[in-house]
Amino acid sequence: MPILTFRKVIFYSQGDERSFFESIGRIKAIKRVERRGDSLLLHVQKRVSQDSLRELIAVFLRYRIPMRQLAQFLSESNCHWFADPRKIYHKRVFSGTHRKIADALAFGVADIEFDPPRVTIGSRPANLS
Repeated sequence: MPILTFRKVIFYSQGDERSFFESIGRIKAIKRVERRGDSLLLHVQKRVSQDSLRELIAVFLRYRIPMRQLAQFLSESNCHWFADPRKIYHKRVFSGTHRKIADALAFGVADIEFDPPRVTIGSRPANLS
């Protein structure tokens, strides 16, 4: 069972903390939450539904949790949206995980653009007078 680690989560109020625990409590893939020192360990099902993955992404973004640990949930059924480099979380999840991107391509994802836009830079003579 995968374990997601939340270290030193910052809450700005008691209501913020309550909202955090209510949010993770509604994610069906989370089976157990454990406190260990300054960390929370979320014990998560090996296979995460698309809804649960989207909710995990939202919590990770909102509370600024390092997102690379979510890359393990890339699968054939979610790669068309989860591995999309246009998503705001893409670099946070997949930076340094080129093998996972290659796996997504192997699944047959043809609509993901991996080439950055090209820019043409022209030169012009400087007027030094």
